[in-house]
Amino acid sequence: MISAVSNVTIPQKYNKALSFGTLEREVYKNNQKKEIKYRNNTTLFRQDLNWRRVTNYIISDEKPKKIYCYACSDGSEPYSVAIMLISKLGWKGAQKYFPIIARDIDKFAVNRAKSGFINLTDIDVIGMMKKQNNPLTDFFIYKKKTAFEDNYSTYKVSDRLRACVNFEKGNLLDDAKNLNYDNAVIFFRNVWPYLSKSERRNLMTDFSERFKENTTLVVGAYDENPEGENFIVPNFEYEMEKYDLHSMGQKIYKKYKINGFKDFIKVLWHRMKI
Repeated sequence: MISAVSNVTIPQKYNKALSFGTLEREVYKNNQKKEIKYRNNTTLFRQDLNWRRVTNYIISDEKPKKIYCYACSDGSEPYSVAIMLISKLGWKGAQKYFPIIARDIDKFAVNRAKSGFINLTDIDVIGMMKKQNNPLTDFFIYKKKTAFEDNYSTYKVSDRLRACVNFEKGNLLDDAKNLNYDNAVIFFRNVWPYLSKSERRNLMTDFSERFKENTTLVVGAYDENPEGENFIVPNFEYEMEKYDLHSMGQKIYKKYKINGFKDFIKVLWHRMKI
């Protein structure tokens, strides 16, 4: 699978141990660097997800949902989910959802997440404080201003928050056969345009054989509307219907008053109304 660290572009003035909130990391398909294999870029509480909606959905059943977060990058997304659950339920009440299983194919990303340090902007911090009531130090402890960018500061992730997420190198294409899909929420966002046709076909086959009615796959806007001439439009809804996955989750359709599968896969997107 992808492990082309040698094909990564990192400006020379930057240290390699950076949060992806501060550096867009590009991995190319070959040494000519003409075609991007994938980009690795994320932020805390990124704006393309309705975080209150995703939290309310996760806690909507009495039985705790299992949370998988693939393409987890530096940990910003699983940490955002964990912080929202803690804010909603308290540290004790949220424990039944932890640890969140966070995986990324990029060893660099996993090592960054495991380091326990993250670089945040003031906007990141303000955005987080608007979404929950806990003091900042419950989650992140300020260390210093970064040397390479005035807008960013380095924070240490609190031990309590780190314990809520399990980071390891992993690939959903390999793991799909072994996940526990019962009452699971699987984040696999903004990845489909990077997959080959055969990779999509194999993954959809695994899903169609294993999905249950209480399985939820969370995809991103980029999965349906990729930009750039190097990417093939994945037509995600067609793929799901082809493998008879469009019939899953009918109870959720009714609960959220949405009309069809295209709306269902957007149920946690920012475009859906709270």
